[in-house]
Amino acid sequence: MVTCEASSGRVYYVSPQGDDSGLGTEADPFLTVEHNVVYGPTACSHDYPDCVDLSGAEGNWTVDPLLLDGPAHDLHLQPGSPAIDQGIAIDGLTVDFDGALRPAGGGIDVGAFEYQP
Repeated sequence: MVTCEASSGRVYYVSPQGDDSGLGTEADPFLTVEHNVVYGPTACSHDYPDCVDLSGAEGNWTVDPLLLDGPAHDLHLQPGSPAIDQGIAIDGLTVDFDGALRPAGGGIDVGAFEYQP
């Protein structure tokens, strides 16, 4: 997610890496942001009075996801990525962004792409 506005909904499997905007949302009880990798960005820094830092929210973690080439927007996972098999099942989500079946291993991977050994 580079820049996003939402009034309600859910955000799952987002892996921002290396930008300086942070991952946050205005304090809105209708937005769920969980089970995402938040690595590299700074804390919430936008000019929203109710902006909250989501890096510590349920299931969100701040470790290097070992993306193939994050700066070039290649978000495939490298071998040994801590995101492998750490996702959650979402009804109806059976393929990744490439169309590969989920899960490909012991569990669903965090991110847009299921790791393919």
